[in-house]
Amino acid sequence: MENLLEKVKNDLKIKGVKVTLQRQKILDVIIKNTT
Repeated sequence: MENLLEKVKNDLKIKGVKVTLQRQKILDVIIKNTT
């Protein structure tokens, strides 16, 4: 059970990082388009 919990936590961290990177890309595109 402990291992499963750690795996889920790690998966969420990875997803969070991916979402953050996607947001950064979107923001970069918006900034480039508006300037």
